[in-house]
Amino acid sequence: MVLSLCSCGSGTTVATSGGDINFFEETHSADKSGSINTDRVQPSVPSEQTSVPDGETPTSTESTTAPSVPTDDISVFNSRNFLLVGSMYVDADTGYVPIKIAYKIDKVSMQTQLSGLSASVIMYGKDGLLLFPDMKLYYNMPNFILGGFNLDSIGSDSSAEYLGETEEILDGCKVVCKNFKSEDGSSVKYYMSGDNMLKMSSYDADGVIEMDLVIDELTPDPPEAYFAVPDGYEKGKSSDLLAFGGGSK
Repeated sequence: MVLSLCSCGSGTTVATSGGDINFFEETHSADKSGSINTDRVQPSVPSEQTSVPDGETPTSTESTTAPSVPTDDISVFNSRNFLLVGSMYVDADTGYVPIKIAYKIDKVSMQTQLSGLSASVIMYGKDGLLLFPDMKLYYNMPNFILGGFNLDSIGSDSSAEYLGETEEILDGCKVVCKNFKSEDGSSVKYYMSGDNMLKMSSYDADGVIEMDLVIDELTPDPPEAYFAVPDGYEKGKSSDLLAFGGGSK
């Protein structure tokens, strides 16, 4: 299929039609309370017990070396090459809202629902598109709208130090929390059951939470069609976008 391209920002081009996947056809509902998906909780495996002969002092099983870096869903997540379906915390009044994130290195597509309105963004670097699937409209998205998204808060950076893990109870399920800390003081907690990531929480250097995600599905290598505007959409007027963003015409 031949793609038509739309100029977006400083020389960036994005596909404005094409692909066999309509990013907005599938529906997903989120638990406003942010409860984890218990279907992803794996049966716990008892840890091995080492017997100690009578009269001998038991030695500590705590490792004296740095913990090994996980190679499970965390690796998929931090590859920035994934499709995630789940829910994201907004605020105390709103709770969690459904979200889909398609991430491929330097391209991100995010879909969510807020106050009953479905909206999505497709981002290429600092520029991108804003889409309203209910109205089949898309808009060039300037930087003042992009300012609300901090993509750096998605996952830990490659230089982050793995601090180890702790056992925690999440929605009545025993999970493992794996902790990372970056050089700038920011940190990330991954709540795991086996290889499955159930939840991710990232914090800035002051300990203020930046992103809180509950994961229902996480798969690698999303198709390119997730980063193209679906067929049948029309380009909206920039004056409408300015009004939506609080700017002047």
